[in-house]
Formats: sequence, C-alpha cells, structure tokens
Amino acid sequence: GMVCVHYATGLRAQHVTAEGDHPLLRWIGGYFATGCTHHRSVARVCPATLVPEPVEHPVLRGWKSFAFDDEPYWNNYFGKLGPAKNVTPLVTAMLPPEEPKKEIVAWAAQRADGGRGLGIVVPHFFRNWQIDDLRTLVLNGICWTAKLDIPAEGVRVSLPDLASFNPASVEPQPRPKAKDAK
Repeated sequence: GMVCVHYATGLRAQHVTAEGDHPLLRWIGGYFATGCTHHRSVARVCPATLVPEPVEHPVLRGWKSFAFDDEPYWNNYFGKLGPAKNVTPLVTAMLPPEEPKKEIVAWAAQRADGGRGLGIVVPHFFRNWQIDDLRTLVLNGICWTAKLDIPAEGVRVSLPDLASFNPASVEPQPRPKAKDAK
C-alpha cells in the first residue's frame, strides 16, 4: 500500500501529463494539483473542521470531528470523472471558510490488484499532531493501507513528552556493512 500525507499528495505540472495522468492517481486515487493546466487545487492556511463521511470504513473508527487551523488542500484531483469506483471519500471539510463548499480532504483507494492507497491533505503544522483525533485518523489510514486490523476505538497512541525527549540518550545502532562489489 501507499499513504501520502499533506505535501506528499502534491504533483506539479511537469510531473503529470497534460490530461493529468500520473501513477499516483492509480496508487492512491487522487492528488493535489499545483501549477497544472488540467486542474487547479487550492492550498491556504485557514480554520477548518474535519468531518468523517457517513460511510462504513475502518479508517473512520475511533475518532470524531475536530476543528483546527491548518493548511488544508482542496479541489483535489481525482481524475476527469471525479473519484473512481475504487475511491472512497472519507473526510470532508467546508472550504474555503468565506464560501464554504464540501471538499474531500482524505480518501481511500482499494485497487483491483488488492493494494490500498490513502491520501490525506493535512496536517501542515506540527502543532496539530497534538490533536488525538488527527493522530488516530492518520494512524488508522496507515494501518488500513498495510492491511492491519483497525480496532473499534481506532489506533491510539499517547502524545510523547517533548520536554523530556533527549535524542542524545539513545544509543546509536551499528550500520550494516556494505557488501563487497564484485
């Protein structure tokens, strides 16, 4: 499977065909189009509320709507006809705030080959990882894409105490030796 979070969903015009084709469209079902002539996605820092769609999907387990200030991407590209049959819109937000329209900000793709893909076009700011529901949403998506079971309460992790984080105390691991070239 493949998961793309925020800017990893983005493709520039020089990386897609004039019609918008790119392997990412097939791998995760959509992308953020920047500078493209076939489609124009939008990125802007603004308040947003993420809302789970009324579908039954493991990625939606154990978290609820939340509001935050972030840089959500909207008007994402899902192909010429919009989201394909294999793409499930999971999370939406009303964007932009001054002219609200329901926009897909997270989606899941179940490919015919059995592979799974997920795109989520937030978070931009590190501070938003403090939101338990955001972490659960993202972790559910990663685990679902890896074909792991998602518990009813979602995948939960506690927020690390960054004040006590001391990377110098972690023992470095030995690097594997390169094999001799023959």
